[in-house]
Amino acid sequence: MIAPGDFDGDGQADLISRRTDGQLWFHPGNGAGAYSTGWKIGSGWQIYDRVLGVGDYNSDGRSDLVARKLDGSLWFYAGTGTVTSSSEGYSRAVKIGDFGWDAFDSVLGVRDFDGDGNTDLVARTPDGSLYLYSGTGTGQTGIAHKIDYGWQIFDQLVALQDFDGDGTNDLGGRRSDGTLWFYSNAGRGAMVNGRQIGTGWQIYSDIVGTGDVTGDRMADFVASDPTGAVFSYAGTAMKDQGYEAVRKIGEYGWGAFNALVAVQDFNGDGKGDLLARKPDGSLWFYSGNGAGAYGIPKKIGDYGWEAFDAFAGVGDFNGDGKNDLVARKPDGTLWLYPGTGRVDSGSNGYAGATKIGLAGWEAFDTITGVGDLNGDGRNDLLARKPNGSLWLYKGTGKVDAADSGYQGAVKVGDYGWEAFDQLFGAGDFNADGRNDLLARRPDGTLWLYPGDGSGKPGAAIRIGTGWNIYDRILNGWNLNGDGNPDLVARRPDGSLWAYSGTGMKPSEGYLPRTLAIVL
Repeated sequence: MIAPGDFDGDGQADLISRRTDGQLWFHPGNGAGAYSTGWKIGSGWQIYDRVLGVGDYNSDGRSDLVARKLDGSLWFYAGTGTVTSSSEGYSRAVKIGDFGWDAFDSVLGVRDFDGDGNTDLVARTPDGSLYLYSGTGTGQTGIAHKIDYGWQIFDQLVALQDFDGDGTNDLGGRRSDGTLWFYSNAGRGAMVNGRQIGTGWQIYSDIVGTGDVTGDRMADFVASDPTGAVFSYAGTAMKDQGYEAVRKIGEYGWGAFNALVAVQDFNGDGKGDLLARKPDGSLWFYSGNGAGAYGIPKKIGDYGWEAFDAFAGVGDFNGDGKNDLVARKPDGTLWLYPGTGRVDSGSNGYAGATKIGLAGWEAFDTITGVGDLNGDGRNDLLARKPNGSLWLYKGTGKVDAADSGYQGAVKVGDYGWEAFDQLFGAGDFNADGRNDLLARRPDGTLWLYPGDGSGKPGAAIRIGTGWNIYDRILNGWNLNGDGNPDLVARRPDGSLWAYSGTGMKPSEGYLPRTLAIVL
Protein backbone atom coordinates (compact mmCIF):
# COMPACT_ATOMS: atom_id res chain seq x y z
CA MET A 1 0.00 0.00 0.00
CA ILE A 2 1.07 3.54 -0.75
CA ALA A 3 -0.34 6.58 1.06
CA PRO A 4 0.26 9.58 -1.22
CA GLY A 5 -1.98 12.05 0.59
CA ASP A 6 -4.45 13.91 -1.60
CA PHE A 7 -3.34 12.58 -4.98
CA ASP A 8 -6.26 13.77 -7.12
CA GLY A 9 -6.71 17.25 -5.66
CA ASP A 10 -10.19 16.77 -4.20
CA GLY A 11 -9.16 17.48 -0.62
CA GLN A 12 -9.36 13.86 0.57
CA ALA A 13 -6.44 11.57 1.39
CA ASP A 14 -6.20 8.70 -1.09
CA LEU A 15 -4.62 5.25 -1.33
CA ILE A 16 -2.56 3.62 -4.08
CA SER A 17 -1.93 -0.11 -4.36
CA ARG A 18 0.57 -2.03 -6.46
CA ARG A 19 -0.32 -5.47 -7.73
CA THR A 20 2.09 -8.35 -8.18
CA ASP A 21 2.03 -7.89 -11.97
CA GLY A 22 3.27 -4.30 -11.57
CA GLN A 23 -0.06 -2.55 -12.12
CA LEU A 24 -0.61 0.58 -10.06
CA TRP A 25 -4.15 1.28 -8.87
CA PHE A 26 -5.61 4.47 -7.50
CA HIS A 27 -8.27 4.36 -4.75
CA PRO A 28 -9.91 7.73 -3.98
CA GLY A 29 -10.63 8.43 -0.33
CA ASN A 30 -14.19 9.27 0.67
CA GLY A 31 -13.25 11.49 3.62
CA ALA A 32 -14.72 9.03 6.12
CA GLY A 33 -11.91 6.49 6.35
CA ALA A 34 -12.80 4.33 3.35
CA TYR A 35 -11.72 4.12 -0.30
CA SER A 36 -13.39 3.26 -3.59
CA THR A 37 -12.39 0.32 -5.76
CA GLY A 38 -10.58 2.75 -8.05
CA TRP A 39 -8.86 2.21 -11.37
CA LYS A 40 -5.50 1.44 -12.93
CA ILE A 41 -3.08 4.35 -13.25
CA GLY A 42 0.04 2.56 -14.41
CA SER A 43 1.84 -0.65 -15.28
CA GLY A 44 5.41 -1.88 -15.15
CA TRP A 45 5.95 -0.83 -11.56
CA GLN A 46 7.41 -4.25 -10.71
CA ILE A 47 10.81 -2.77 -11.60
CA TYR A 48 10.70 -1.10 -8.19
CA ASP A 49 11.10 -2.85 -4.86
CA ARG A 50 9.75 0.13 -2.94
CA VAL A 51 7.20 2.84 -3.83
CA LEU A 52 6.56 5.67 -1.38
CA GLY A 53 3.94 8.32 -0.94
CA VAL A 54 5.99 11.37 0.00
CA GLY A 55 3.52 14.23 -0.01
CA ASP A 56 4.53 17.38 -1.86
CA TYR A 57 8.22 16.69 -2.50
CA ASN A 58 8.83 19.45 -5.05
CA SER A 59 6.78 22.24 -3.43
CA ASP A 60 4.26 22.62 -6.24
CA GLY A 61 1.23 21.92 -4.05
CA ARG A 62 0.63 18.40 -5.37
CA SER A 63 1.35 15.02 -3.83
CA ASP A 64 4.20 13.01 -5.37
CA LEU A 65 5.69 9.51 -5.44
CA VAL A 66 9.24 8.23 -4.98
CA ALA A 67 10.34 4.73 -6.00
CA ARG A 68 13.51 2.64 -5.59
CA LYS A 69 14.86 0.16 -8.16
CA LEU A 70 16.68 -3.03 -7.29
CA ASP A 71 19.96 -1.47 -8.49
CA GLY A 72 19.71 1.08 -5.67
CA SER A 73 18.68 4.04 -7.81
CA LEU A 74 15.94 6.40 -6.64
CA TRP A 75 13.26 7.92 -8.89
CA PHE A 76 10.85 10.81 -8.47
CA TYR A 77 7.34 11.04 -9.94
CA ALA A 78 5.86 14.52 -9.69
CA GLY A 79 2.13 14.42 -9.03
CA THR A 80 -0.16 16.37 -11.34
CA GLY A 81 -3.10 16.64 -8.94
CA THR A 82 -5.43 15.19 -11.57
CA VAL A 83 -6.33 11.51 -11.79
CA THR A 84 -8.81 10.58 -14.53
CA SER A 85 -9.24 7.97 -17.24
CA SER A 86 -6.87 10.04 -19.38
CA SER A 87 -4.44 11.18 -16.66
CA GLU A 88 -2.44 8.84 -14.45
CA GLY A 89 -1.81 11.55 -11.88
CA TYR A 90 1.96 11.77 -12.22
CA SER A 91 4.64 12.96 -14.63
CA ARG A 92 7.50 10.93 -16.11
CA ALA A 93 10.13 9.58 -13.73
CA VAL A 94 13.21 11.62 -12.87
CA LYS A 95 16.25 9.93 -11.35
CA ILE A 96 17.12 11.61 -8.05
CA GLY A 97 19.56 9.01 -6.72
CA ASP A 98 22.10 7.20 -8.93
CA PHE A 99 22.97 4.37 -6.54
CA GLY A 100 23.35 3.34 -2.92
CA TRP A 101 19.73 3.35 -1.83
CA ASP A 102 19.79 -0.45 -1.72
CA ALA A 103 21.86 -0.10 1.45
CA PHE A 104 18.60 0.56 3.28
CA ASP A 105 16.09 -2.10 4.26
CA SER A 106 13.37 0.50 4.83
CA VAL A 107 12.68 3.89 3.23
CA LEU A 108 9.79 6.12 4.31
CA GLY A 109 8.16 9.31 3.14
CA VAL A 110 7.80 11.18 6.44
CA ARG A 111 6.60 14.60 5.21
CA ASP A 112 8.36 17.50 6.95
CA PHE A 113 10.35 15.75 9.64
CA ASP A 114 12.87 18.40 10.63
CA GLY A 115 10.63 21.47 10.70
CA ASP A 116 12.13 23.34 7.75
CA GLY A 117 8.95 23.26 5.67
CA ASN A 118 10.24 20.74 3.10
CA THR A 119 9.17 17.13 2.75
CA ASP A 120 11.80 14.60 3.87
CA LEU A 121 12.74 10.92 3.68
CA VAL A 122 13.83 8.59 6.47
CA ALA A 123 15.81 5.42 5.76
CA ARG A 124 17.05 2.56 7.94
CA THR A 125 20.11 0.36 7.49
CA PRO A 126 20.04 -3.31 8.56
CA ASP A 127 22.04 -2.50 11.70
CA GLY A 128 19.16 -0.29 12.89
CA SER A 129 20.68 3.10 12.13
CA LEU A 130 18.10 5.70 11.14
CA TYR A 131 18.98 8.43 8.64
CA LEU A 132 17.10 11.59 7.76
CA TYR A 133 17.35 12.94 4.22
CA SER A 134 16.17 16.51 4.54
CA GLY A 135 14.16 17.52 1.50
CA THR A 136 15.21 20.46 -0.64
CA GLY A 137 11.71 21.36 -1.81
CA THR A 138 12.78 20.78 -5.42
CA GLY A 139 12.11 17.07 -5.79
CA GLN A 140 15.72 16.21 -4.98
CA THR A 141 17.02 14.51 -1.85
CA GLY A 142 19.13 16.48 0.57
CA ILE A 143 22.15 15.48 2.62
CA ALA A 144 21.69 12.56 5.01
CA HIS A 145 22.45 12.63 8.69
CA LYS A 146 22.01 9.94 11.31
CA ILE A 147 19.22 10.66 13.78
CA ASP A 148 18.92 7.45 15.81
CA TYR A 149 19.95 3.83 16.21
CA GLY A 150 18.47 0.55 17.46
CA TRP A 151 15.58 0.43 15.01
CA GLN A 152 16.49 -3.09 13.83
CA ILE A 153 14.13 -4.38 16.53
CA PHE A 154 11.21 -3.51 14.25
CA ASP A 155 10.13 -5.63 11.29
CA GLN A 156 8.17 -2.70 9.88
CA LEU A 157 8.43 1.07 10.23
CA VAL A 158 5.41 3.34 9.87
CA ALA A 159 5.43 7.04 8.95
CA LEU A 160 2.55 8.09 11.19
CA GLN A 161 2.67 11.81 10.39
CA ASP A 162 1.59 13.98 13.36
CA PHE A 163 0.08 11.18 15.40
CA ASP A 164 0.16 12.88 18.81
CA GLY A 165 -1.05 16.28 17.60
CA ASP A 166 1.99 18.25 18.75
CA GLY A 167 2.79 19.71 15.33
CA THR A 168 5.65 17.40 14.34
CA ASN A 169 5.53 14.22 12.26
CA ASP A 170 6.17 10.98 14.12
CA LEU A 171 7.26 7.37 13.58
CA GLY A 172 5.86 4.01 14.55
CA GLY A 173 7.26 0.53 14.44
CA ARG A 174 6.03 -3.04 14.72
CA ARG A 175 8.11 -5.70 16.44
CA SER A 176 8.13 -9.35 15.45
CA ASP A 177 6.06 -10.19 18.53
CA GLY A 178 3.21 -8.09 17.10
CA THR A 179 3.54 -5.14 19.47
CA LEU A 180 3.09 -1.69 17.95
CA TRP A 181 5.23 1.20 19.16
CA PHE A 182 5.00 4.97 18.85
CA TYR A 183 7.87 7.49 18.90
CA SER A 184 7.21 11.20 19.13
CA ASN A 185 9.29 13.62 17.09
CA ALA A 186 10.63 16.26 19.47
CA GLY A 187 11.73 18.39 16.52
CA ARG A 188 14.43 18.07 13.86
CA GLY A 189 13.88 14.32 13.78
CA ALA A 190 14.70 13.61 17.43
CA MET A 191 12.79 10.46 18.41
CA VAL A 192 11.61 10.47 22.04
CA ASN A 193 9.10 8.88 24.40
CA GLY A 194 8.82 5.51 22.71
CA ARG A 195 5.92 3.53 24.08
CA GLN A 196 3.84 0.51 23.20
CA ILE A 197 0.44 1.34 21.74
CA GLY A 198 -0.90 -2.07 20.79
CA THR A 199 -0.48 -5.83 20.54
CA GLY A 200 -1.50 -8.42 17.98
CA TRP A 201 -0.40 -6.44 14.95
CA GLN A 202 1.39 -9.45 13.44
CA ILE A 203 -1.90 -10.28 11.72
CA TYR A 204 -1.16 -7.53 9.19
CA SER A 205 1.16 -7.72 6.23
CA ASP A 206 1.46 -3.95 5.82
CA ILE A 207 0.84 -0.88 8.00
CA VAL A 208 0.90 2.59 6.46
CA GLY A 209 0.35 6.07 7.88
CA THR A 210 -2.18 7.98 5.80
CA GLY A 211 -2.56 11.36 7.46
CA ASP A 212 -6.10 12.54 8.11
CA VAL A 213 -8.55 10.38 6.15
CA THR A 214 -11.62 11.07 8.30
CA GLY A 215 -11.73 14.87 8.27
CA ASP A 216 -11.10 15.36 11.98
CA ARG A 217 -7.61 16.89 11.63
CA MET A 218 -5.95 13.92 13.31
CA ALA A 219 -3.50 11.53 11.67
CA ASP A 220 -4.82 8.07 10.85
CA PHE A 221 -3.33 4.85 9.47
CA VAL A 222 -4.36 1.73 7.58
CA ALA A 223 -3.34 -1.90 7.83
CA SER A 224 -3.82 -4.72 5.31
CA ASP A 225 -4.01 -8.43 6.01
CA PRO A 226 -2.93 -11.29 3.72
CA THR A 227 -6.44 -11.61 2.26
CA GLY A 228 -6.28 -8.08 0.84
CA ALA A 229 -8.64 -6.53 3.37
CA VAL A 230 -7.54 -3.03 4.37
CA PHE A 231 -8.65 -1.64 7.71
CA SER A 232 -8.66 2.00 8.73
CA TYR A 233 -7.67 3.14 12.21
CA ALA A 234 -8.85 6.65 13.04
CA GLY A 235 -6.25 8.49 15.09
CA THR A 236 -7.12 10.38 18.27
CA ALA A 237 -3.92 12.41 18.78
CA MET A 238 -2.94 9.99 21.59
CA LYS A 239 -5.94 10.98 23.70
CA ASP A 240 -9.27 9.34 24.31
CA GLN A 241 -12.44 10.97 23.01
CA GLY A 242 -13.15 12.66 26.30
CA TYR A 243 -15.84 10.40 27.70
CA GLU A 244 -16.46 6.88 28.95
CA ALA A 245 -19.09 4.38 27.84
CA VAL A 246 -22.67 5.58 27.93
CA ARG A 247 -24.94 4.83 30.91
CA LYS A 248 -28.72 5.07 31.05
CA ILE A 249 -29.70 7.32 33.96
CA GLY A 250 -33.38 7.80 33.13
CA GLU A 251 -35.63 5.04 31.83
CA TYR A 252 -38.44 7.18 30.43
CA GLY A 253 -40.47 10.33 31.00
CA TRP A 254 -37.89 12.91 30.01
CA GLY A 255 -39.84 13.54 26.83
CA ALA A 256 -42.37 15.41 28.97
CA PHE A 257 -40.03 18.40 28.97
CA ASN A 258 -39.69 20.84 26.09
CA ALA A 259 -36.54 22.43 27.50
CA LEU A 260 -33.56 20.98 29.38
CA VAL A 261 -30.93 23.28 30.87
CA ALA A 262 -27.69 22.10 32.45
CA VAL A 263 -26.74 24.34 35.37
CA GLN A 264 -23.43 24.31 37.18
CA ASP A 265 -24.30 23.43 40.79
CA PHE A 266 -27.54 25.30 41.34
CA ASN A 267 -28.04 24.23 44.97
CA GLY A 268 -24.52 24.70 46.31
CA ASP A 269 -23.58 21.07 46.91
CA GLY A 270 -20.73 21.01 44.37
CA LYS A 271 -22.46 18.77 41.83
CA GLY A 272 -23.83 19.52 38.37
CA ASP A 273 -27.61 19.94 38.26
CA LEU A 274 -30.37 20.05 35.66
CA LEU A 275 -33.40 22.27 35.09
CA ALA A 276 -36.33 21.06 33.01
CA ARG A 277 -39.42 22.89 31.75
CA LYS A 278 -42.76 21.37 30.86
CA PRO A 279 -45.08 22.82 28.19
CA ASP A 280 -47.39 24.09 30.96
CA GLY A 281 -44.63 26.49 32.01
CA SER A 282 -43.61 24.70 35.20
CA LEU A 283 -39.91 24.48 36.03
CA TRP A 284 -38.33 21.46 37.68
CA PHE A 285 -35.01 21.03 39.45
CA TYR A 286 -32.99 17.79 39.32
CA SER A 287 -30.10 17.72 41.74
CA GLY A 288 -26.96 15.86 40.71
CA ASN A 289 -26.29 12.97 43.09
CA GLY A 290 -22.50 12.93 42.68
CA ALA A 291 -22.63 9.41 41.25
CA GLY A 292 -23.35 10.34 37.65
CA ALA A 293 -27.14 10.68 37.81
CA TYR A 294 -29.92 12.90 39.15
CA GLY A 295 -32.08 12.73 42.25
CA ILE A 296 -35.81 13.19 42.79
CA PRO A 297 -37.21 16.26 40.99
CA LYS A 298 -38.49 19.32 42.79
CA LYS A 299 -40.83 21.87 41.23
CA ILE A 300 -39.20 25.29 41.52
CA GLY A 301 -41.52 27.22 39.23
CA ASP A 302 -45.29 26.73 39.13
CA TYR A 303 -45.99 28.57 35.89
CA GLY A 304 -44.83 31.31 33.54
CA TRP A 305 -41.64 29.76 32.23
CA GLU A 306 -43.32 29.07 28.89
CA ALA A 307 -42.75 32.77 28.19
CA PHE A 308 -39.13 31.97 27.28
CA ASP A 309 -37.87 30.35 24.08
CA ALA A 310 -34.20 29.90 25.08
CA PHE A 311 -32.25 29.21 28.27
CA ALA A 312 -28.58 29.11 29.21
CA GLY A 313 -26.83 28.01 32.37
CA VAL A 314 -24.15 30.68 32.72
CA GLY A 315 -22.42 29.85 35.99
CA ASP A 316 -21.72 32.80 38.26
CA PHE A 317 -22.61 35.61 35.88
CA ASN A 318 -23.05 38.46 38.36
CA GLY A 319 -20.02 37.79 40.53
CA ASP A 320 -21.80 36.88 43.76
CA GLY A 321 -20.39 33.35 43.93
CA LYS A 322 -23.64 31.60 43.01
CA ASN A 323 -24.61 30.08 39.68
CA ASP A 324 -27.22 31.83 37.58
CA LEU A 325 -29.68 31.27 34.75
CA VAL A 326 -30.26 33.36 31.62
CA ALA A 327 -33.49 33.20 29.63
CA ARG A 328 -34.69 34.87 26.42
CA LYS A 329 -38.20 35.87 25.43
CA PRO A 330 -39.41 35.79 21.81
CA ASP A 331 -39.44 39.60 21.78
CA GLY A 332 -35.63 39.52 22.00
CA THR A 333 -35.31 40.59 25.63
CA LEU A 334 -32.77 38.78 27.80
CA TRP A 335 -33.32 38.06 31.47
CA LEU A 336 -31.04 37.02 34.31
CA TYR A 337 -32.26 34.90 37.21
CA PRO A 338 -29.57 35.25 39.89
CA GLY A 339 -28.92 32.01 41.71
CA THR A 340 -29.35 31.84 45.47
CA GLY A 341 -27.09 28.82 45.94
CA ARG A 342 -29.82 26.79 47.64
CA VAL A 343 -32.91 24.86 46.64
CA ASP A 344 -35.03 24.06 49.67
CA SER A 345 -38.27 25.00 51.37
CA GLY A 346 -37.09 28.58 51.64
CA SER A 347 -35.68 29.09 48.14
CA ASN A 348 -36.38 27.87 44.63
CA GLY A 349 -32.75 28.45 43.71
CA TYR A 350 -33.15 31.83 42.06
CA ALA A 351 -34.08 35.41 42.83
CA GLY A 352 -36.36 37.68 40.84
CA ALA A 353 -35.56 38.27 37.18
CA THR A 354 -33.48 41.22 35.97
CA LYS A 355 -33.71 42.37 32.38
CA ILE A 356 -30.16 42.42 30.99
CA GLY A 357 -30.98 42.75 27.30
CA LEU A 358 -33.55 45.27 26.10
CA ALA A 359 -33.93 43.88 22.58
CA GLY A 360 -32.20 42.16 19.69
CA TRP A 361 -31.45 38.76 21.13
CA GLU A 362 -34.05 37.19 18.84
CA ALA A 363 -31.42 37.53 16.11
CA PHE A 364 -29.74 34.40 17.49
CA ASP A 365 -30.87 30.81 17.06
CA THR A 366 -28.53 29.56 19.80
CA ILE A 367 -27.42 31.13 23.08
CA THR A 368 -25.12 29.21 25.41
CA GLY A 369 -23.11 29.80 28.53
CA VAL A 370 -19.43 29.02 27.98
CA GLY A 371 -17.89 29.93 31.31
CA ASP A 372 -14.77 32.08 31.07
CA LEU A 373 -13.86 31.68 27.41
CA ASN A 374 -11.41 34.59 27.12
CA GLY A 375 -9.36 34.05 30.27
CA ASP A 376 -10.33 37.20 32.16
CA GLY A 377 -11.93 35.37 35.08
CA ARG A 378 -15.52 36.29 34.17
CA ASN A 379 -18.18 34.10 32.62
CA ASP A 380 -19.21 34.84 29.05
CA LEU A 381 -22.08 34.23 26.64
CA LEU A 382 -21.80 32.82 23.12
CA ALA A 383 -24.52 33.23 20.50
CA ARG A 384 -25.00 32.07 16.92
CA LYS A 385 -26.97 33.73 14.15
CA PRO A 386 -28.81 31.72 11.48
CA ASN A 387 -26.21 32.83 8.90
CA GLY A 388 -23.62 30.78 10.77
CA SER A 389 -21.73 33.64 12.40
CA LEU A 390 -20.65 33.24 16.03
CA TRP A 391 -20.61 36.06 18.56
CA LEU A 392 -18.97 36.36 21.98
CA TYR A 393 -20.34 38.55 24.75
CA LYS A 394 -17.55 38.96 27.27
CA GLY A 395 -18.85 38.93 30.81
CA THR A 396 -18.14 41.81 33.17
CA GLY A 397 -18.78 39.88 36.38
CA LYS A 398 -21.43 42.26 37.69
CA VAL A 399 -25.05 43.08 36.99
CA ASP A 400 -26.54 46.32 38.29
CA ALA A 401 -28.31 49.44 37.08
CA ALA A 402 -25.24 50.49 35.12
CA ASP A 403 -24.03 47.11 33.88
CA SER A 404 -25.92 44.36 32.06
CA GLY A 405 -23.21 41.80 32.81
CA TYR A 406 -21.58 41.71 29.39
CA GLN A 407 -19.72 43.86 26.89
CA GLY A 408 -20.60 44.47 23.26
CA ALA A 409 -20.61 41.52 20.89
CA VAL A 410 -17.38 40.38 19.23
CA LYS A 411 -17.58 38.17 16.16
CA VAL A 412 -15.47 35.05 16.79
CA GLY A 413 -16.74 32.99 13.85
CA ASP A 414 -17.46 34.47 10.44
CA TYR A 415 -19.48 31.64 8.96
CA GLY A 416 -20.01 27.88 8.88
CA TRP A 417 -21.43 27.37 12.35
CA GLU A 418 -24.88 26.80 10.87
CA ALA A 419 -23.59 23.32 9.99
CA PHE A 420 -24.31 22.29 13.59
CA ASP A 421 -27.74 21.51 14.98
CA GLN A 422 -26.51 21.69 18.58
CA LEU A 423 -23.84 23.93 20.07
CA PHE A 424 -22.98 24.37 23.74
CA GLY A 425 -20.27 25.30 26.20
CA ALA A 426 -18.50 22.20 27.47
CA GLY A 427 -16.42 23.55 30.33
CA ASP A 428 -12.78 22.45 30.33
CA PHE A 429 -13.49 19.28 28.39
CA ASN A 430 -9.90 18.43 27.49
CA ALA A 431 -8.44 19.34 30.90
CA ASP A 432 -6.00 21.94 29.57
CA GLY A 433 -7.22 24.71 31.87
CA ARG A 434 -9.35 26.48 29.24
CA ASN A 435 -13.05 26.22 28.50
CA ASP A 436 -14.18 24.57 25.27
CA LEU A 437 -17.13 24.21 22.90
CA LEU A 438 -18.92 21.10 21.69
CA ALA A 439 -21.02 20.96 18.55
CA ARG A 440 -23.02 18.26 16.79
CA ARG A 441 -23.73 17.98 13.09
CA PRO A 442 -26.95 16.44 11.77
CA ASP A 443 -24.93 13.42 10.58
CA GLY A 444 -24.29 12.57 14.24
CA THR A 445 -20.63 13.56 14.44
CA LEU A 446 -19.61 15.35 17.63
CA TRP A 447 -16.88 17.98 17.46
CA LEU A 448 -14.70 19.60 20.09
CA TYR A 449 -13.48 23.16 19.62
CA PRO A 450 -10.75 23.62 22.24
CA GLY A 451 -10.59 27.05 23.80
CA ASP A 452 -7.28 28.88 23.74
CA GLY A 453 -8.15 31.50 26.33
CA SER A 454 -8.66 34.25 23.74
CA GLY A 455 -12.40 33.80 23.33
CA LYS A 456 -12.07 32.27 19.87
CA PRO A 457 -12.74 28.58 19.23
CA GLY A 458 -9.71 26.53 18.22
CA ALA A 459 -9.42 24.00 15.40
CA ALA A 460 -12.14 21.35 15.44
CA ILE A 461 -11.47 17.80 16.61
CA ARG A 462 -14.02 15.08 15.92
CA ILE A 463 -14.67 13.15 19.13
CA GLY A 464 -17.57 10.92 18.23
CA THR A 465 -20.11 9.58 15.77
CA GLY A 466 -23.67 8.36 16.14
CA TRP A 467 -24.81 11.22 18.34
CA ASN A 468 -27.84 11.87 16.12
CA ILE A 469 -29.72 9.28 18.18
CA TYR A 470 -30.25 12.09 20.70
CA ASP A 471 -32.60 15.06 20.42
CA ARG A 472 -30.78 17.01 23.14
CA ILE A 473 -27.16 16.98 24.32
CA LEU A 474 -26.02 18.94 27.37
CA ASN A 475 -22.94 19.70 29.39
CA GLY A 476 -23.61 17.68 32.54
CA TRP A 477 -20.89 19.59 34.36
CA ASN A 478 -19.33 17.61 37.20
CA LEU A 479 -22.12 15.08 37.49
CA ASN A 480 -20.12 12.23 39.00
CA GLY A 481 -17.83 14.24 41.28
CA ASP A 482 -14.51 13.49 39.56
CA GLY A 483 -13.86 17.07 38.46
CA ASN A 484 -14.27 16.45 34.71
CA PRO A 485 -17.21 17.85 32.73
CA ASP A 486 -19.66 15.11 31.78
CA LEU A 487 -22.24 14.86 29.02
CA VAL A 488 -25.96 14.19 29.34
CA ALA A 489 -28.19 13.35 26.38
CA ARG A 490 -31.87 12.58 25.81
CA ARG A 491 -33.29 10.22 23.21
CA PRO A 492 -36.65 10.80 21.49
CA ASP A 493 -38.14 7.91 23.50
CA GLY A 494 -37.70 10.00 26.66
CA SER A 495 -34.75 8.09 28.09
CA LEU A 496 -31.79 9.97 29.56
CA TRP A 497 -28.15 8.95 29.15
CA ALA A 498 -24.86 10.08 30.67
CA TYR A 499 -21.24 10.00 29.55
CA SER A 500 -18.67 10.50 32.29
CA GLY A 501 -15.95 12.87 31.13
CA THR A 502 -12.32 11.78 31.20
CA GLY A 503 -10.50 15.04 30.49
CA MET A 504 -9.26 13.41 27.27
CA LYS A 505 -6.65 11.32 29.06
CA PRO A 506 -3.78 9.66 27.14
CA SER A 507 -4.67 6.60 25.07
CA GLU A 508 -3.15 4.28 22.49
CA GLY A 509 -4.01 6.90 19.91
CA TYR A 510 -6.57 5.20 17.68
CA LEU A 511 -10.13 3.94 17.55
CA PRO A 512 -11.26 0.39 16.70
CA ARG A 513 -10.69 -0.59 13.10
CA THR A 514 -13.19 -0.23 10.29
CA LEU A 515 -13.04 -1.91 6.89
CA ALA A 516 -11.69 0.60 4.37
CA ILE A 517 -11.44 -1.48 1.18
CA VAL A 518 -10.67 -4.98 -0.09
CA LEU A 519 -7.89 -4.92 -2.66
